[in-house]
Amino acid sequence: MTVGNDDYRWELLDRRPRIRLAIRAKHWLNTSAVEQMSVPLLQERDPDGEIISWLESIGQLAKTT
Repeated sequence: MTVGNDDYRWELLDRRPRIRLAIRAKHWLNTSAVEQMSVPLLQERDPDGEIISWLESIGQLAKTT
């Protein structure tokens, strides 16, 4: 699959290829992208600290189970 090819526009894809590509994107985000995230970068992208508060809540919940 080449980027920019009209044959592979999201709107033209059937349900199964869309699901497969979405799964691949989620996998990439949960591995490669996460490995590159640092606290300063997270703070820059989330200046209100919302994501950090989610992570802290998840950490607290994990301790209680």
